[in-house]
This record gives sequence, C-alpha cells and structure tokens, in this order.
Amino acid sequence: MNSNKEIFNLDVKLSEEFKELFRDTCNGINEKIIFNDFTAVYTTSGNASQKVYIPNQWFLLGANMAKNGESLIEGMNILKEKVYSGATGDKSNFKKDTNITDKAKVIESIKSKRNYQILTVDEKAKVDNLLEKYQKYGKQLWHSTAVTNLIAAPYKLVTASAGTLTDTFVMRFHQNPSLKNAALDILDSLKLANDFTHLGLKSKFKNWLLEVRDTKKDYITHIEGAHKKWNAENNHEPIANLFSDPTPLYDSIFTEKIKSFFSKKGEEYRKEQEKRASYQEDISRAISYFCEFLFQLENEKIIGINKIYYGAPGTGKSYYVEKNYPNFRRITFHPEYTYFDFVGGLKPMSTNGIISYEFSPGPFTNALVDAIKNPTKSIGLIVEEINRANTAAVFGDIFQLLDRDEKGVSCYKITNPELCFYLNQQFQIENYEKYLSYLKYGNGIETTYHRDANYQLYIPANFSIIATMNSSDQGVFVMDAAFKRRWEFEYLPIDFNVPDLSDVRIAGFNLLWKDFATILNDYLTDENIVIEEDKLIGQRFISKKDLSNEKTVASKLLIYLWDDVVRYNRDLIFSESTRFSKLIEMYNKNPLSIFVEKLRIKLETLHSEKRNNDEIDAISANSINNTQESSNE
Repeated sequence: MNSNKEIFNLDVKLSEEFKELFRDTCNGINEKIIFNDFTAVYTTSGNASQKVYIPNQWFLLGANMAKNGESLIEGMNILKEKVYSGATGDKSNFKKDTNITDKAKVIESIKSKRNYQILTVDEKAKVDNLLEKYQKYGKQLWHSTAVTNLIAAPYKLVTASAGTLTDTFVMRFHQNPSLKNAALDILDSLKLANDFTHLGLKSKFKNWLLEVRDTKKDYITHIEGAHKKWNAENNHEPIANLFSDPTPLYDSIFTEKIKSFFSKKGEEYRKEQEKRASYQEDISRAISYFCEFLFQLENEKIIGINKIYYGAPGTGKSYYVEKNYPNFRRITFHPEYTYFDFVGGLKPMSTNGIISYEFSPGPFTNALVDAIKNPTKSIGLIVEEINRANTAAVFGDIFQLLDRDEKGVSCYKITNPELCFYLNQQFQIENYEKYLSYLKYGNGIETTYHRDANYQLYIPANFSIIATMNSSDQGVFVMDAAFKRRWEFEYLPIDFNVPDLSDVRIAGFNLLWKDFATILNDYLTDENIVIEEDKLIGQRFISKKDLSNEKTVASKLLIYLWDDVVRYNRDLIFSESTRFSKLIEMYNKNPLSIFVEKLRIKLETLHSEKRNNDEIDAISANSINNTQESSNE
C-alpha cells in the first residue's frame, strides 16, 4: 500500500501489552481508560473530567502521528532552547518574534539570528523542517499547541478529532517510546495482513497450483475454511482467514502444529467416513502447498547482490555497511587468506583412533547454509578489505556463481562434490523437506543437493555479498576486470557534515576536526599539488577518542601524510621534509609550524576567526550578565 489510510478503516484489536502500557500513563486526577474489543472509553484528567469514546484506530493513528512528528518536536525544542537563548535573546522574545501573521517575516527573523546560524547541520535541518511545515500548515508558531497542530495537519481531520488525538495521544506516545512501539507493532501487523489482501492471493495461489503443482483441485476452499475448523477446537490460539492474514504460517512451529492437527483429524474420521477423512487431510496438504507458495512470494521480494563500497581512508565504509547490513556475517581478507579459509575444505578428523576426512566449512559456506534454511530472510556476508587478498585464488570456482540473473540467483551452476555433500548432510539433520521444496520451487530451479556425479551448486536470491575496499592502500592485490565486472561499485565520498562530528576538535591544533581536515584536503587537491582523491583524509580517519590525544594524532595522521600521501614530495606540505623525528619535535613545540607557509597561513587564519568569535561570545555574555545585575539592583 502507498499509505496507512486503508489501515485506519480496519477493525482493530489492541494487544494486552499495549493496553497495560497505556493504563500506566493514566496518572492524572480522575484520569482512566476502559478498553473494549474495538473501542475505548477515556476519562480526561482534572476535577471537571470528561469522557471521550475512542475507536481503537485512533491509538494507532496517534502513534503514527508521533512517529512522523518526532522531527518537528525536536525542531521546536531546538528553536526554543538554542535559538532563543544566550546572547541572541531570551525565550520571552520567542512569542514577540513569532506572534505575527506574516509567516515569511517570522521565518526570516528566526534565520537571521546568530544562534540559528551556528546550529549544527542536524539541528538546523530539524528547525528548517519545522519552519517548512509552519509555512505550509501553521498559524501561530509560539502557541503551546503549535507542534501538535502541525503534526495533525497533513491528516486533514476535523478540528475536534485532531485536538483529541494530539492532546490525548501524540505527546503521550512521544514521551513513552515503549507505548509508541507497542502501537506501531500492531500497525505493522495490520499493514502486513492488509498488504496480503491487496495482493490478490487467491488468484495467485490458484495460478501457482496449476504451474508448479499441476493440479486443479480446489485447495482455495480448503484454505478459506481452515481457520473456522481450527478455531473450533483451539480457541486459545485463534487465527483469521489465512488469505486475509497468512502471517501465522511464517512461524514454522505453528505451521507444523496446524498441519498435524488436520492430519490427525483425518485419521480420526477415517474410522467413520473415508470422504470426511480425505477432506481433513486435503486441508493439511493445502496448507503445505500454501506455505510453499508464500515462501516463493516472499523470496521474490529479495534480490541478492554483489556490491563493493570504496572510498578514501576514513570515509566510514565499515560504519556504513554495519549500519545498513546489521545481521550479515563479517570477515576480513588479508594476504594469507585462502579458498580453504573462505569456502572450506576437507580436513583430517580422528574418531576412536580412526582418521577420516570431513568437510570443514568456511564463512561463505556457513552463510550459504543460513540462506537456504531461511529463504524469506536476507542473508549475507560482509568482506572487509576485499583487495588485500588474492581474490581470484580465494573465490576459486565460486567466482562463476557471482553472475546473477534479475532475481539475484546465480546464472550458472558449478560442480563441487565436497561442498554439496556437506550441504546435503546439513539439511538432513533438520527439516530437509522444507528446504528441498525451497530449492526446487523457490527460485524456479529444479536442482537438489545430492551426492551423485551431476549435482550442482548455486547462490540463491536471498544471499548477498557486500565488500569494502580502499584502492589507495599500498601492497594490495589488483582485482582483474572479469572479477570486477560481476560486482556493483558504490563510492562513499568524504563528508564531514555528520552530526556526531560537528563539535569534535583535533588535539594539538585546537581546531574543529571538520574544519582542519577540510582545509588540509583542499590544499592537497590544489592545482599545484593534485593528490589523488583516494589518498585524502576521510571524516572517520581518526576516531573521536583518538582525536583528543596529541600523540595519537601524530602517530596516525602525520605518519600517514608522511609515508603515504606525500612520500616522494614531502616538502609539498611539510616545512621539515628530511626526518620524521625532527617533524615530531616541531609538532610538540608548535603544531602549526610543521606545515609549509601557505598551508600554515590558512590554518592560522582559521585560528584567528575562532578566537574573534570566542571573544564576541564572551563580550555578549558579559553584557547580558551586567544587564541582569543592573536590573536586580
């Protein structure tokens, strides 16, 4: 679905967890809430309390509003606490500046203030977002309900509904993340069920039965009626129509339970009536087929990739992949890394004094097993420093599998007896039939892992390989064109406009890290120097912790510049270009003195500007203090 609009037209039952959490928030005078199946009665706080009859959809709508409005709430807090404080003026000026009808003048007045101009990039973005919504929907920015009104505006609710929702729910959810998350969990489950309803599962399942199972039997009716028969004897664990909400079938334990239930029913009825028994068994078979169909449907949403992220040292490549691929296995290549380490191989094992050879899996094989066992999940492997090993030797025959079709499945298969035999053993230990079904139907490839002369290996659609590399490193292996052609490449640029580095200073030089490194990089790319971009300094070249230590700065930054960046032309940036030990002596006495005059002047100018700004702030602060003291007298 494109939005949540359809969700709020559905009947909603709230979880017991949500109800309990909401009751805990009702701690005002006379405030309480009574939950019914699809509605609630809320008694407002205060001596003159009133009752509000609330449909359950409103709880989810309020949580959704709180989620979407978090940035606006934070923007207002920054505006009041940082822009309207300190030298620019106290908070009493906020109402004065914003209590006018001309929105353009209000925004212009705010953005002209020095406190606004010195906000971090992240803080400024949140204030700008608030002002943008104010420009579009707002009336009085100073009013206590300004933010909640802006949050409610896009939903186009009548005034009474908007007021009840925002006053009763939005800030309550914002202040209670557990309560908000419990509501959003309910919303997500409804969205999933509703998405399935809109997919036209019946017709798709019917076509799947014809194409894959080659049957015209009416399993549709069996699926539609399964929930009624199940609920009649399992009211402690009820389910809805599986075409409306198939989510219970994504729990393998529950799926086995419901299939077993109908199979046993069939055995019981067989003693009485054969036809009745067959019908029950057909329900069990229908559920099995429906599960296969759902696995394939989910699998089609996942497309495996081979992707390499590259960039200058310290651009946050590892940080980026950790954030975007959080559950992937992580390994690091190095010059001694081999195919045996990566894929695995035969290894001698001793059992009761008898030596045998068994396949010992590497991280690639372990990830492949996970991918085949979990066909609806995105599984992957992160390879750090991929060009530090001989990739042709490490990947070996797996290289052929890196060519993928539009679904992310290997275009070509390979013969690898030891690895396929190992996979077959793994699946026999657990529910092999389930995985065999996936292998045969999930990707439309009729191949299984058996130990014979013709079995073949491939990478499934839900298995991705993500890698990082720094092409400027010395002594790394060169990847050949054929290998690189099978990968997507994404360049991660140098970007110091990240919130967590906005106020971090570099020890010794006593400058903001982002300002120091930007000037240094600009100097290195000057037309008279022209250092390659992949040798510049990235925003995370030195950790925040190490930036506070002068010795660490010298051992990491200066030695990198000395040995790697200007190794053969050190006089381009350093005033001492013969001995590193002498350079460090100069650094310990006067850090800026180590640089050539042109670069030193740029950094000294930055120092002067900082000192002038500090003095202005100090004078402004003293002026305010003196004014306050005079008024107190």
